[in-house]
Amino acid sequence: MMKNDNIVLESIDEHMNGLIWFLNHDDCLAEALGSNRSVKISKQDFMETNKKWAAENCADLFAIVLEKKAIGMISLSHQDASSHIAQIGYWLGANIGIKDTQAKLFNLSWI
Repeated sequence: MMKNDNIVLESIDEHMNGLIWFLNHDDCLAEALGSNRSVKISKQDFMETNKKWAAENCADLFAIVLEKKAIGMISLSHQDASSHIAQIGYWLGANIGIKDTQAKLFNLSWI
């Protein structure tokens, strides 16, 4: 787990319902992600899609959690352990204080 103030990164499995809710109900997020709003994401689709994407992109996925509630998702992908290189991708719910949350998110420290 990673921690900074009230923001932690936890298993997406523990926060699946909250993450799926954002993906199915947050219109601004759906537009930003280019999602098809007419198709709702099921738990099964969420699990299978993330598992496949993580395997194909050498990635680890985490829920971004604020005060015990999922507010988004982050990935560490295209990992190259020998070069210590990876790509970070993330999304946050549209009603989250983006600027403050981003600053805290990228100042996380391992605990």
